[in-house]
Amino acid sequence: MDLRNRKIVIHTLDEREDRAEYTDIVFEGVLCHQFGHHFPGSILLGIFEQESDRFFANEQILNLLEQGKNHGWPVMFSNITELKEKINRELYKYIEILVSYGFNGWVLAQNYSKQANPI
Repeated sequence: MDLRNRKIVIHTLDEREDRAEYTDIVFEGVLCHQFGHHFPGSILLGIFEQESDRFFANEQILNLLEQGKNHGWPVMFSNITELKEKINRELYKYIEILVSYGFNGWVLAQNYSKQANPI
């Protein structure tokens, strides 16, 4: 994580019988993120961009926002409506990380990409 430059890179390794490759998932213009269950052997199924309404409909995320609000996290905001307007105005994307085992989370960022590198 390079929080000063608002960038997160997740390095993954896909090992199959017929091929193996490293894939970097790069998030740029990161506003906030939440990751959990970090441990070896996590099985990542995909990265999916969701509607911002889904972000604000998630009770766990709303609780995190309320907890961080008085500490300036993810940014200074008066109410959820104000934060939602900022996220939409500045074109942030809500990206969910879908797994079948282990590591999980989400990122609110302006851009993201996947960069595959064969071994």
